[in-house]
Amino acid sequence: MALDAAAAQPLGKDRLFVHVVWEVLLACAVTAVAVALYALEPDTYRQPSLRHSLVWIVVILTLAIGVSLTVRAGVVNLAAGPVAVWSSNLFARHDYDGYAVAGAYAVGGALAAGLVLALLVCVFRVPAWAASLGLALLTVAVPLPYVPSLENAAHRSEKEIRIWLVCAIAVSLLGGLLMLARGPRRALSQYRIDGDPAGRPGPGPSLLAALTLVASCGLAGLAGIMHTLAMRQPVEATQLGITLSTAALAAVLIGGVSAYGRRGGVAGTVLGVFLVIALDKLLNHNTGYQLGLLGTAAMVLIAGLLVTRLIEWRTQPRPPKPTLLDPLSDPADQPIWPGENPANDGDTEPPWAVREPDEAPAPWAVPHQAPRHGAEEREGAGADIDPWDTPPTRYKV
Repeated sequence: MALDAAAAQPLGKDRLFVHVVWEVLLACAVTAVAVALYALEPDTYRQPSLRHSLVWIVVILTLAIGVSLTVRAGVVNLAAGPVAVWSSNLFARHDYDGYAVAGAYAVGGALAAGLVLALLVCVFRVPAWAASLGLALLTVAVPLPYVPSLENAAHRSEKEIRIWLVCAIAVSLLGGLLMLARGPRRALSQYRIDGDPAGRPGPGPSLLAALTLVASCGLAGLAGIMHTLAMRQPVEATQLGITLSTAALAAVLIGGVSAYGRRGGVAGTVLGVFLVIALDKLLNHNTGYQLGLLGTAAMVLIAGLLVTRLIEWRTQPRPPKPTLLDPLSDPADQPIWPGENPANDGDTEPPWAVREPDEAPAPWAVPHQAPRHGAEEREGAGADIDPWDTPPTRYKV
């Protein structure tokens, strides 16, 4: 939300066509990488490699939905990956208590982390990237709890994983379509700071920003649960949480969501996740050195920052047409008043100009003063000053 409201420029209509063009180009890039991967590594599209790839697509896409929500709101959550890792381990630790209890522990812990972030960001006015990065590093530093073996857990079939993937894609697309509406898009991005970073934008924008942080951590907890159910084991390394956060943020930025907030497309996040996973498989199977998912995601993230500049450059709102009394418009764009000569550098006063009392002209200096033929003239009151500068009337003798 712009804190300097008096100096804020009125927002015009966003140009969303650039998102359509970029998503078409991104779809072509994903198709090209997928074809190259099939030509070089056809086993990637066969079991069990295909199932493994689908699980990671579901996990990263679920994280990317929450990260995209926070990026649009201007309060990016970098702790989504570590929160997913901890939720995965909490769910596995309480697995023998039943899925309901285990899910309550996992999602409850994730929501608690989201509330902590919301308190730091929206109450104490700490930058969201700093607060979430601090929480992420704290989860990496703290050792994970002991997790028993899950060999007896039910095996999730590939059909169930595909259903999860379809649901995640549907949620991402519906969210993108909802953000096309001008009202929800601008309401969600009101927390963005344009003035004093320590100022308070108001309870409404702060509440929306807090809800996005809590929802992002809740989705991270859900992603951790799905990983545990699909793999029958939790995420073992805490450092993997940073990798997951990097991959989710890279998919969001390369998909066309602006790092400055508000602007974004519809299918860009989904295409970005597929691009990250396909590039990871292609680069790590056909190079002499292993980049890993973190290296691939880092490269995509840097490219996404360039995409952000392109999006911001080409989707700036069209400036509204200046009105006659618009004080924020350029004086050079103001229309010329009737009778004004544009060659006199604007010396002609506008119709509403008010003369100061000391600038009032003398009665004899006003041309075409017509004597008033009324009772006052006959009584010797003299000629009255005509404020309308009426030309004299000619009388026939």
